[in-house]
Amino acid sequence: LTAEEWERRYEKEKEKVGRLKGRVEKLEMELNRWRGGETVKIEEQVNLLDDATTPVAAMEESIVETNNLGPMPATPALMIGSTMSSEERQKLEQERERLYQQLDEKD
Repeated sequence: LTAEEWERRYEKEKEKVGRLKGRVEKLEMELNRWRGGETVKIEEQVNLLDDATTPVAAMEESIVETNNLGPMPATPALMIGSTMSSEERQKLEQERERLYQQLDEKD
C-alpha cells in the first residue's frame, strides 16, 4: 500500500474511533443515570438498534477492502484450538494446501 492509502485508512479509522467514543460516552452517561436511581425515559435512552447497524456496515466495508489486498497469512497450528478432531485438522490442512496451490498458479 502507498503512504496515501495508509493515511486515508488511518483517518477513516480515526473518525470511526471518534464516533464510537462518543457513543460510549452517551451509554456511560445513561448507565450512570440508571445507577443513580433515576429512571431514563424511552425517548432519552440510547437506541442500540441504530447503533448496531452502523459498525457492521463499516466493518463489512473494511472486510471488502481487506480482501482486495490479497491473502492473509496462515494461522499457525499452535493458535488453532487443540479441541479439533483429527478429521477437522486434516480438512484444514487440505484446504490450506489447496489455497497455496492457487497462489502458486497465480504466480
